[in-house]
Amino acid sequence: MFVRRTPLLLALAFLFAACSSSAPAVGEDASPTVDQATTPDTSPERDAGPMPDLPSVDAAQDSLSPDVLSPDILAPDTLSPDVLPPDVMPTPDLVSPLSVVVTYPPRASMLTGASTVVVTGKVVGPLSSLDSLTVNGKAVNPSASGTFSVPMSAAWGLNIITVECVDKAARHVNVAQSFHYSSTYRGMSSYSPTSIAVPKGAVARLYKKAIDDGDRSTVNDLATILEKVFNNTDLDALIPSTLASGKVLFVNWNVTKNGTLTYAPIKLSLAPRSGGISLSGSAAWLKLPLKAKAGVTVSGSVNITNMKVSGDINISKTSGGPVSVSVPSLSVSFDSVKVSIGSGIGGKILSAIVNAVVSLFKNSIRKKFEDEFKKAIPAPVKSFISGFKFATGFNLPAQLGGKRLNIYSSIDQIGFDSYGGNLWLRTAVYGSKGIASGKRGSIARSSTYKPLTYSSRAMRVALRYDTLNQAVCAAWYTGALKQDLSQLVLAQIKPGSLPFTISGLKLTVEPLLPPILMPGTQGHDFDVAAGDLYVKAEVTIAGASGGKLSANLYASAVTGGDVRLTSQNELELTLSSKLKRFEAELQNMSFSGSNFPSPGEVSKALEDLVAKSLPNLVPSIIQKLPIPAVDLSALGGSYGIPAGTVLKLKNGSLTLKSSY
Repeated sequence: MFVRRTPLLLALAFLFAACSSSAPAVGEDASPTVDQATTPDTSPERDAGPMPDLPSVDAAQDSLSPDVLSPDILAPDTLSPDVLPPDVMPTPDLVSPLSVVVTYPPRASMLTGASTVVVTGKVVGPLSSLDSLTVNGKAVNPSASGTFSVPMSAAWGLNIITVECVDKAARHVNVAQSFHYSSTYRGMSSYSPTSIAVPKGAVARLYKKAIDDGDRSTVNDLATILEKVFNNTDLDALIPSTLASGKVLFVNWNVTKNGTLTYAPIKLSLAPRSGGISLSGSAAWLKLPLKAKAGVTVSGSVNITNMKVSGDINISKTSGGPVSVSVPSLSVSFDSVKVSIGSGIGGKILSAIVNAVVSLFKNSIRKKFEDEFKKAIPAPVKSFISGFKFATGFNLPAQLGGKRLNIYSSIDQIGFDSYGGNLWLRTAVYGSKGIASGKRGSIARSSTYKPLTYSSRAMRVALRYDTLNQAVCAAWYTGALKQDLSQLVLAQIKPGSLPFTISGLKLTVEPLLPPILMPGTQGHDFDVAAGDLYVKAEVTIAGASGGKLSANLYASAVTGGDVRLTSQNELELTLSSKLKRFEAELQNMSFSGSNFPSPGEVSKALEDLVAKSLPNLVPSIIQKLPIPAVDLSALGGSYGIPAGTVLKLKNGSLTLKSSY
């Protein structure tokens, strides 16, 4: 194990200078070639068919299931050693005669089951040369055949295993590998997001301002939408052409509409309640021109003072069913209904006309208004509630190939109380398969989140750790994190800074496990853990004393990360350049020239390059992760609401909880 100590350029110079030294340095920093056999990955491909339902992790206490799933083993084409061409010389045997292999858990495993994991391995070579053996920093005595077995307590997330073997000549042999541990994994799929969806992957808490902010100048609350709905309701169409007719003293009479119903704007107010929303509203006046005929024809009008509307709106969601909006009760009442008709009609006939028209409005027409309002309410309320969702996807940055990650979201649960409403989403982030892996998928974490009951703000949106980790895993699944960093490294080498000419550099990094976002430590919002980064490096040095250096390295790292909300309503993650932990293992190295470099020097240089490259991988995934918003597109421009209206967070701030 070598700890990164040198800056990038210094490490590169160290590496290149080593290639032209007269003899390799062998000592405490030298690391041998340890060729570990790989086993074909026999796990079923995750997108070979519909995913089975995965156990929930929402229970207050997760019981760890038996380890019935065999740990994932890397596919052979991932780590098969390159066959060296005939002209390439093998590494000189100037390192320890001992080697070490960890036999369980396999490199880059995804484990479940009991939290105590027994690490097994073997020291290969003459044990008489062995001076000490440590596993995860603890001294171990191997058996006579060189085998060892050490229990370790696995924690949720990335676990790193380090083994150090020291021979009696003080030469070190190091192994560093990692595994994921969780009670549950979400699986991966390219086309079946519902099978891998995260329950309660996001939640919106709608407070009073989201339901009714008292301001109708902008469409940013439900009350403004419903007020537009009420004022666009065609109440005039509910009034029949003939209002009333009859016969008095052998005189036939009838009353008909003589124009269109007009009324003052209907003003509504909404308030959250248990199970939904309460509604109240009023219109100061309504007026309908009319014409009465009873031998003579006279004009007049119906004048209504203060139409009042009140009712309840129930909002619910059954598991697997659609959002349900109903109006169990709604009433319309008038403070007064008066009929004004010009002179010319006898008193008894006039009295019959007035009584008939007033009764019509207080009963039949009022009931029609109630029915029409009840019928008009559910659709826009359902659109408002159902509109809470993620965007359909986002593109990764160009440096990750611009690959598309898709987002699935659907409301899974709804709950209203006297302070607001909770909208819980099932979510899935997925992309096209781009790696040869049958891994279990994104890591899952037991979580509980209870939104604040009251807030002076309009809305809070919480994203579950599982949703963020699924986004990172989806990017990994597409192959976007397998990167050629050659140009990035070359760009940092200034012309003339080296005493020789580089005619070729190739440096690739591939995480064999998806990176994980873990609860932050040391003041960071997150800890970002990347396990078993497989690094391949090739450097060609021109000149007679030059040659071609090839080396492979495995590395696991943990660094701090901080997140912010951008003005575009997207999450952006940045990583600290200072690693909290870094463990590496030099696998094999060869040099085709006459002067062979020290393995220790090569390992240090590669470690530095990997440490520098990590911040260029993970943050790129979470740079444009959209925050769910309320999309009112389903209203289709109705009620005067512009088509494509989206309600989203503004002036947002971030708070991190234990699992959201």
